Amino acid sequence: MTIYVGIGELAASGEPGTVIKTLALGSCVAVAIFSKKHPIAGLIHVQLPESSINKELATKRPGAFADVGIPLLLTEMAKLGCKPADMVVKLAGGAQVMDPNSTFNVSANLNAS
Repeated sequence: MTIYVGIGELAASGEPGTVIKTLALGSCVAVAIFSKKHPIAGLIHVQLPESSINKELATKRPGAFADVGIPLLLTEMAKLGCKPADMVVKLAGGAQVMDPNSTFNVSANLNAS
């Protein structure tokens, strides 16, 4: 089975053989987490660093924001039996785009947090 994660979405699975993927990151950041011991993996396609930018969107689509989406993904991973000590985390994306206020510079704003 393949699970596609769109912008601001997240997914986790404990089913062996499941592929979780996202496309077209650009300035967005994908956070992929997998267990070293069990067939458990998760992915989030983060659009913005902080939910304070848009509280309404953060409520509707928490995966859009790093500060609320990543903890939610960690919770979903834990529900599937993945312990923090077993987690391997990988990041991708975060390209610099034309953005004079650095609003969409997710990777730089994550480093500042």
